[in-house]
Amino acid sequence: MDTGAYTVEVTGLSHKVTEKDVYDFFAFCGTIEHVKIVRAGEFACTAYVTFRDAYPLETAVLPSGATILDQRVCITRWGQHESEYDLWNQRSWKLEDEISSTRKLNGTEKGGSKA
Repeated sequence: MDTGAYTVEVTGLSHKVTEKDVYDFFAFCGTIEHVKIVRAGEFACTAYVTFRDAYPLETAVLPSGATILDQRVCITRWGQHESEYDLWNQRSWKLEDEISSTRKLNGTEKGGSKA
């Protein structure tokens, strides 16, 4: 797969999905050059949808979480594995972080008073 191409990765697909199903789902985005489905075993399916230019790519990632056939899918730009909006991969919120940033905003540190 060419990582420089305008490609989205669609994970969580049903094993019943066809290339036509995927093509029809993304047809509203723009001109599709290629759809490839990779099947790993009986249940795991991932599709790669390549667009002619960048604009359809930006539109294609918007319906992530939508349903194709009978499965909710995750749609990301191919090669993009981390995002500031990816809540599953962010570190957990900690009370200490909140207290520390509040103290910095208020001009106090380590329980000291304002200057």
